Amino acid sequence: RFTSLGQRRSLYKTTSDQLVTGLEGFLGDSWKWDFSLNYGHYAQSNTSYGYVDYAGLANALGPSFIDANGVATCGTAAAPIADCTPLNIFNIDDPQSVATLSAFEARPTYSTLYVQKGFEANASGEVFNLPAGAAQLAFGAQWRKQYQRSEVDYIALADASGQCTIAQEACSSPVSGQFDVSELYGELFLPILKDMPGAKALNVTFGSRYSDYSNFGSNTSSKLQVEWRPLDDLLLRGTVAEVFRAPTIVDIFVRLQTASREVMDVLPTD
Repeated sequence: RFTSLGQRRSLYKTTSDQLVTGLEGFLGDSWKWDFSLNYGHYAQSNTSYGYVDYAGLANALGPSFIDANGVATCGTAAAPIADCTPLNIFNIDDPQSVATLSAFEARPTYSTLYVQKGFEANASGEVFNLPAGAAQLAFGAQWRKQYQRSEVDYIALADASGQCTIAQEACSSPVSGQFDVSELYGELFLPILKDMPGAKALNVTFGSRYSDYSNFGSNTSSKLQVEWRPLDDLLLRGTVAEVFRAPTIVDIFVRLQTASREVMDVLPTD
């Protein structure tokens, strides 16, 4: 590292706001309902220090020679490079080295804006009685929309190989995109046995969730859960569930750089 420019560091400025409001109430003796609206706003900007634009140092790191005046010169005797002083990276504290490095110091900036908004409605209560207790049902609907925009300084724009003209850990890619998802869910709790020999409690839960994404399609995930309490102080629980991972905004809308540093959109941002 070119520590003569100072240690690498980053300064961050972050603003985060969250607003949740809603209503809740009861229907009859056992049913409860709620409805809520949610809005979240996250903005962050940061500047990184201690980096050098390697492309700018290309001439100073190439071949060099001593001219007739005894001055170190970039290039070759047949093709000298004007206004360039060779850089000795093994002596980065030399005043000339510091001056050359400072001339090509890079301070990349980054910014991210993330917005999420949505609503949900839920209800739960008893639906019928069984010998071991009341069966309970919970169901609801949810909708949310997510938007993200991340900008990267041109000096830190990553190409298809993930590299840029400064140190690789500072390379990044811009992101811009949004999607929304609508979901319905339901869960049924059934008490099968209670206070029986070998079964202080035996409960079964069925659940399912349907998700419809605006950017790639829909999915239904279900689960089955069994709880068995053979003794008061011992509970055994087993669950079989389907899960899936939805692609994030970064997964879908990240933009890569071409060799000419022109932005190339991998997928549309709308």
